[in-house]
Amino acid sequence: MVKRTGRKALFTGVPCMWSPMLIGLFVQMKLIRLWLKEEKAYILPYLTIGNCVTPFPVLACLLEDLKILNSELGRLALSAALVSDSLSTMAVVSSSLIRVKKRARPIKDMYIHITMLMVLGWAYLSYLFGLTSLYGPFILGLAVPVGPPLGSTIINKFNCLISDVFMPLLVTTCGMRIDLISIKFDSSFVTVNGILIILTFVAKMGACLIPTLYSKMPLNDALALSLLLSCKGVVQLVYYTLLKDNEHSSLLVKFLYDPSRKYAGYQKRDIMHCRLNAKLKVLVCIHKQDDIAANVILAFNHFEKVNQGVVLVNIFTTISQLKYMHEDICILGLDKLTSLIVLPFHRKWSIEGVVKSNDNTIRSLNCSVLEQAPCSVGILVDHGHFGRSMISPDSSYSVAMIFLGDNDDREALIFAKRMANHSKITMTVVHFVAASNEGDTHCDKLFDNEILNDVKLTNLGNEYVICLEKIVKDGPQTALIVRSMVNEYDLIIVGRRHNVKSPHTSRLVEWSEFSELGIMGDLLASSDLNSGISVLVVQQQQKKT
Repeated sequence: MVKRTGRKALFTGVPCMWSPMLIGLFVQMKLIRLWLKEEKAYILPYLTIGNCVTPFPVLACLLEDLKILNSELGRLALSAALVSDSLSTMAVVSSSLIRVKKRARPIKDMYIHITMLMVLGWAYLSYLFGLTSLYGPFILGLAVPVGPPLGSTIINKFNCLISDVFMPLLVTTCGMRIDLISIKFDSSFVTVNGILIILTFVAKMGACLIPTLYSKMPLNDALALSLLLSCKGVVQLVYYTLLKDNEHSSLLVKFLYDPSRKYAGYQKRDIMHCRLNAKLKVLVCIHKQDDIAANVILAFNHFEKVNQGVVLVNIFTTISQLKYMHEDICILGLDKLTSLIVLPFHRKWSIEGVVKSNDNTIRSLNCSVLEQAPCSVGILVDHGHFGRSMISPDSSYSVAMIFLGDNDDREALIFAKRMANHSKITMTVVHFVAASNEGDTHCDKLFDNEILNDVKLTNLGNEYVICLEKIVKDGPQTALIVRSMVNEYDLIIVGRRHNVKSPHTSRLVEWSEFSELGIMGDLLASSDLNSGISVLVVQQQQKKT
């Protein structure tokens, strides 16, 4: 498991454990010689190691409470904690070998088949070898296979008892053992222990920050990861038999790390920053077989066969609750390093133009993906004609891209530029220019002109790529021109341009019904158009700050 954690987790987990431990043990030796002469100084090495531990179970529970367990930061923290916890276990075992007691007793074979007796037996063995009773059951738990039949049965039978009965009792009894009055702050032992706690914490934070910042992780995320790996919990309660409070670290993690951006990743994953000659990875989501003509698997295989050598199709199937489905989509997009996620619109039309389904749960799912996606997102509004015509390999398609300006439009234009490379597609780029420059910035205009000029120069002399320019004074005039285009194309591509104000779309906001489509997408998806045109609304990867 440690081998599979990855280089970043390894380079974070190793110094996270060893740097504060080595610094703490070195300083502790100096302090004992110069300051501390008490007999109980022998316990300090164990306390120092305990300060450096990043318990895997504690971190997993904390990440689940913060709802960032499946995020890139959460998975990196778990992987680093696995490395750190393994090293700390070895350190505790090695430091305890000089105190091994000669009272080990063999365990009968019948205990191997009785799980709960094995837990008690391993706890007793841990005690015999000078460790706390925690380590034996912990190692045994790692050896028990996850899931049914054994793992899931143990969870079902004992999780409620452990979480709701034993855990509160443990916390309560640990709290009852604390006697603040008996703590003498002028005691040299307390002073040395306090210095070691602060020193190991600072060293641990620094050891986590340096490799993560070196790997170009944002500062806030690096701080959040360092705090996560420094948190204390129930393992420390057992280890120290003292109450440790990780509330402040949890609050700092919540402040530094926004769960809504947990799938953002730490690099640009959009179409614009994907090299033109590189593979474009697209994750296409299908919720029901109604979202695609014929049988789903056969349709994809046919699509790959028709575009052999150009398209490679990998099919994934997942079943999950609707409230977690957006997380499955975002995790898959993150794992596969996709540049675009394409989602079906929640409203479906028949070929006759009649609305046949309207699923608001799918709409909520789409909105969640738009907010948290680790890459660009496209919502496909299919009125019933485009998807069916795509099945025929001999068909030709007329596609338009409406360009107003802004990041989303630039992303949509780059996608349209890639589509124009297909021999059976005629691409028309319609650039709407506002009669007034209100709301436009010089920087945005430079970017817009640069990408438009690139499309024109790249397709110079290509009769299948047409660039038009329309001057409009306001939103109603834009809507009038767009409505006149709907019967000329099979597909229109637009940018979402959420909350972007411009003269092109003025006075159209109040008529917008579906905010996830943006103003132009909502206009084209309107049922009163009575057109069979399909629409692809593109949102560029959101910047998470």
